[in-house]
Amino acid sequence: MCSIIQLPLDILINILARLELRDLRNLMLTCRTFKNLILNENSLWRIICSRRLILQKKSEELSFSWYNKCRISYNWSKGIYRSKVIINHTVKYMPWLQMCSSQTWCLSVGSELRCYLLHKKYLISSLLWSVQVPTIKRDDVRTNDISRFIVKDDIIVCGNRDGCATVYKWENAKQKPNLLMHIKDSHDNGMVEVSAVEKMQDIIVTASNNCPYICFWDCRKVENNCYYNDKDCKTEYKLKNEIGCRSIAANDVQDKLALGLNGNSKPLLLDVNTGSFLMTSDTTRNVGQVIRDIQWHDGNCIAYVTHSGKLRFIDIRSSALVYEAWDPFQSSLYCLKTDSDRAVLVGSSEYSRCVLFDLRSTHVVQMYFTQKKSSPIYSLDFASSKLIAAADLGVACLNFNVNAATTQMKDFSNAQRFSSAKVIKIRNIAPVTLGLLTTVSCEDKKKKVDVTWNPDSLEHEFLIRQATTVTVNAATQLLTVTLVAVQDTSERLREALSKEICLVRQALEWGDDGTPPDHWDQLVAVRGSLCDLKHNLRNLFSYMDYAEKLATTAAEISYLSGNIAASDAICERIDHACRACNTQKQLTNILQQESLELQQQAIINAPHLEDKLKATDDIKKSVIK
Repeated sequence: MCSIIQLPLDILINILARLELRDLRNLMLTCRTFKNLILNENSLWRIICSRRLILQKKSEELSFSWYNKCRISYNWSKGIYRSKVIINHTVKYMPWLQMCSSQTWCLSVGSELRCYLLHKKYLISSLLWSVQVPTIKRDDVRTNDISRFIVKDDIIVCGNRDGCATVYKWENAKQKPNLLMHIKDSHDNGMVEVSAVEKMQDIIVTASNNCPYICFWDCRKVENNCYYNDKDCKTEYKLKNEIGCRSIAANDVQDKLALGLNGNSKPLLLDVNTGSFLMTSDTTRNVGQVIRDIQWHDGNCIAYVTHSGKLRFIDIRSSALVYEAWDPFQSSLYCLKTDSDRAVLVGSSEYSRCVLFDLRSTHVVQMYFTQKKSSPIYSLDFASSKLIAAADLGVACLNFNVNAATTQMKDFSNAQRFSSAKVIKIRNIAPVTLGLLTTVSCEDKKKKVDVTWNPDSLEHEFLIRQATTVTVNAATQLLTVTLVAVQDTSERLREALSKEICLVRQALEWGDDGTPPDHWDQLVAVRGSLCDLKHNLRNLFSYMDYAEKLATTAAEISYLSGNIAASDAICERIDHACRACNTQKQLTNILQQESLELQQQAIINAPHLEDKLKATDDIKKSVIK
């Protein structure tokens, strides 16, 4: 008798490919022959992987078998990983990182550029070298931190917030790079920061979020050395009617440059050879929008994230939007990375959260809370089995090459369900109506009902009890609807307060001169919405007072008429509504107090106010004398 193992290999693979993963697992437990066949047959897992999301960059070496790729893909989608904070800071920064290879990666911490070696376990990093970039002291509140850098073709280009740009030659991963160029005044004579940098062949590209010029710096080689001249080697391209450029990215051919604008929700496309713009964005100009990060997905598509929490893909051949998705919580997005195939990872502005998208759907595949801190993810990078994310006080590494049976699952894929057009929040709301009187009819045991007229059913007391039941139901519905409105408005008010606190803190950190104009516009818009929400909430609390009085009256008249069940039910509902309103007030007052203290600190630390207070104190002292 022929055994199934004796079938030809191609037929056996065709049979196994039609099984579910749990069936393959059970089949592997039957005998060692099936186990070895299933584990080592790449053609089988290649068929299975075609339906899954496999994260792997084109530049990454093929180090895993197809079985392990499928296993790691399952861990990515189900949130099965081990995480560890591998780098900690005592001062808050806005770091930027880039993986240079499977084992080395670079990180900017303030004005210091570091290179780390990532061990095989992916949870331990050792410092290879660190360099302090050249800085220039300006007469303003700007820091000397590195805003962004890029590593390409053994060249490191750093853009600084002091208005400078630095170029290094990096040939050996374990040795410090050599300084080639230091561009002291990149834009507006160094009065604005360098927000983005790029390298295209022998050209260094710099951009600023507060300057409408893109600068090209030509590096000329003379005897293996590079030099530049401010007048001879600088070419500028002006962005008409634009505030500035927040992010830039060059394609693989290095003949086109994608520009993520400050004050616009659509990028520009610059042809480097002709100096003309192939894609315009005049109709989408909005001072409240920012493209925080941009990247080429392939030769024809540009991927970018916006301040409003959108992930978008644009086809440069038709300038059409081909993909759009939202952050699950509508938070701002700071960075993104794609694998040039189907996977996209973005960094959110809240709770150190990274989000994984599959381009075949607008739904979230998985969310990863990398650290237990309420910090944005300023930068991230990933490989097939690891994710590195940089927050303000540290860098976390997530390892997905783990055993799913012994690792805790952190599945947040169903926390929020949304579509590409509108986010639908899942909310648990108490039922509006209250069932007080029910009637049950049993079809199995039908009894003959003697329908006779009862004069007691038309007594005044009975009719009053029926009326009180209707009144209690109506009062309960009014109470519930008002309570839901209070809770929803309170949540929106707290979200607006949190945004205001974050904006004020950023303004305090940057100072009056270093804070961009669009930041103040956002703060004014948030405070306008705060005023409207506070007014609406005051009206809702007034409605709640009247609804409580109406419900109390309904409870009293129900009790007097003998409808004790309805009276007890609405009394419990009144008590629940009062406790819920008090809880919402306490939560809102905590945030309001924090906002007031922060505004008080901002007022006290204002330079012109401090001088005025000193002058007032001097006048008081002179009057006392």
